[in-house]
Amino acid sequence: MSDNEDNERTFDQKSQLDHVKLRPGMYIGTVNLHTKSMHILDENIDKFLPIDLEFSPGTIKIFDEILVNAIDQHTNFSDKVKNIYINFDMETGIISVKNDGPGISLVKVETINDGKMYKAQAVFTQFLAGDNFKDSPDKITGGMNGLGSTCAVIFSDVFTVETYDDKKGSLYEQSFRDSMTIIEPPVITKQDDKGYTKITFKPNYKALGYKEYNSEVGKVIYKLIEM
Repeated sequence: MSDNEDNERTFDQKSQLDHVKLRPGMYIGTVNLHTKSMHILDENIDKFLPIDLEFSPGTIKIFDEILVNAIDQHTNFSDKVKNIYINFDMETGIISVKNDGPGISLVKVETINDGKMYKAQAVFTQFLAGDNFKDSPDKITGGMNGLGSTCAVIFSDVFTVETYDDKKGSLYEQSFRDSMTIIEPPVITKQDDKGYTKITFKPNYKALGYKEYNSEVGKVIYKLIEM
């Protein structure tokens, strides 16, 4: 390659958000559809049978990231987190994961790029942010890189966090839309409730490799979540 040719190469730099969308394989795995044979429970005969499922691994990864958050909460507060609820709406493709126990503290934290914001917003919208960075020999939590939840937001049409801080008696609700390009202001209301966190999101199925969301896609996602 000559010097002239090298000099004509275009320099570019992407934001972290754009890079995640441009190179999803580095963050959530491939968003190309794959067919894989899996053993799925047939409830009619109560047996596991092999079945070929076509799905995007990235779809399962973002669901897994949210589920791991709930599991980590149980690991950290095993005496308080007793239940994890998963719901999948076959008609709309909306997924929700809820755990009881302590919610996300209603406090503001300092972020590197965007100044002070509530901790719940920072956890889900700030790259390389979270509370699992402190390593110890007996650490067994799943999340540790400060990227997973944010990637789930980026690959969602709508992503809503709902968490109750029982120490302050307040419910925090906030939604992020259109692959995190729209961050709605949080809504905080005083309530008398018990601690919990609920995440509800609709994956951006097109960005995750599907032509569209339909009942057939829903059946596959349901079976994968069921596993």
